[in-house]
Amino acid sequence: MKENSFSKKEILRARRDLKACMEDVINNTGRIMFHTNIKRFIKLVESNDLLKFLLNPFWGLNVSNVEDGEEGDWIDLNIPVEIDYQIAYVLNKYKSLSKEDNEYCIHNFLHSVYKNNASDDNAEIWNESIVEPCFREIGFRLSDLIEDLPNEEEVNVQYMSIINVGNINNSNGNIGIGEDIKQSNNSHDIFNDIIKLINENITGNERNQILDVVKEMENNKGNPSFKKKVGEFISATANYGPTFISMWNQLQKMF
Repeated sequence: MKENSFSKKEILRARRDLKACMEDVINNTGRIMFHTNIKRFIKLVESNDLLKFLLNPFWGLNVSNVEDGEEGDWIDLNIPVEIDYQIAYVLNKYKSLSKEDNEYCIHNFLHSVYKNNASDDNAEIWNESIVEPCFREIGFRLSDLIEDLPNEEEVNVQYMSIINVGNINNSNGNIGIGEDIKQSNNSHDIFNDIIKLINENITGNERNQILDVVKEMENNKGNPSFKKKVGEFISATANYGPTFISMWNQLQKMF
């Protein structure tokens, strides 16, 4: 990876590796390998630079209200309608489980949800109804990203996003954007809020570079090039997804 870009070879290999790892998670639900493959999946998405970049915005979505109940008792799942939130839930759940020392933790959790005595039955329901649709959607979006790449060997990160920002909203408190930041339909206020978030969360040369992007974005508001500048801003702040994802949504509404 070069600064702010990935090679096409890196992108294709990342898709290949992720696809294989997701298949292993789905297809091996034994008491030991299920947990082992979940840990391998989380290690991959956190260590591969491209996958980490693409999936980072999902970690910031608030899915804390999906599970109603506690393990050891019965747990009801309130699965979100939007697939982006479903993906966020699976990622966060598997990250939490990957930290557990107990290799039976995934089966203990699934028994609390589905209540079948046979662990394979619970795993089959979980995979078919929740995990497989999320993994399939990730695969689709990676394929779409690759199909839409420019004809260049080194691809700038401005072309790389697989989260559907249009599906993200703050109406139900799903996203934290800072105590003093309010969503606004006034474009001047939006840019001021963005600058405030940048100054509060980013430092050094990176902050200056992103502030330059914001200035260009504001100067191009109302022009055909504005959409491209928003893409550059989203890419520049992708590593801070939990902080800026609400702003991404507001900016896209300005197209």
